[in-house]
Amino acid sequence: MLLNRIRCCDFLEGSGRGGGGGGGGAAAAEGNGDARGDTARRPGSSKPAAARAPSAPPSASPSASPSAPPTSPSSTQPAAYSKPVRVSDQKLEDLLIRQFEHCPRILNELRTSGRKTSHWAWWAWPTEKPGFSEPSPPTSVRSRDVAQLFTRAPAQWQQILELICELVVAAGELDEVIPQIDHGRIKFFCKLFKTHEASPLWMVEVCRVFEAGLEKRLPSLNPPFKAGLKGGARGGGG
Repeated sequence: MLLNRIRCCDFLEGSGRGGGGGGGGAAAAEGNGDARGDTARRPGSSKPAAARAPSAPPSASPSASPSAPPTSPSSTQPAAYSKPVRVSDQKLEDLLIRQFEHCPRILNELRTSGRKTSHWAWWAWPTEKPGFSEPSPPTSVRSRDVAQLFTRAPAQWQQILELICELVVAAGELDEVIPQIDHGRIKFFCKLFKTHEASPLWMVEVCRVFEAGLEKRLPSLNPPFKAGLKGGARGGGG
């Protein structure tokens, strides 16, 4: 009897351990299920999250902003002297170097004094021949290089010539603004530039005023200075 009771207890205890092991297996299976479920949710949650994130609208990009105004240069003339790869005439290059060097000073002199008080006629009124008393190196411009001069000269060159015309017209005489020793150079300057095919309208107009000053016709200048530019005429009387 005692032996049978012991065997019965062993059987019941073994069955209890088996049930516990089954519970542990179920718990492990549930844990694995949580792990699989967690793994399954991560790709599911990350992909929709990426899809839900709105892309930046095109207008939000600074480079695509339509409100940014385009920039444009104040002048098409170069800001400094630039030597070309191939030099066509060294005297032209020296002229351009002198213009970039002295034009700011010349413009300031005219604005301050209202007349020419120093020596710079060779670079304001270039001709086909260097000046006799011009500082070395000598400068000049050939007729075939006039177009190149207009393209490469500083913007102050035009400002100087136009300001001289305004001062001369206001004074009524060329001598009041420009010494007579420079009048011969101005005459040959006008001969070269007034009818040159490369001369823009502003150059034709300043030559018209200079010629009127040389011929003592400033009081009867007609049309007035720069009035001819409005009509687009290349030349004119007066």
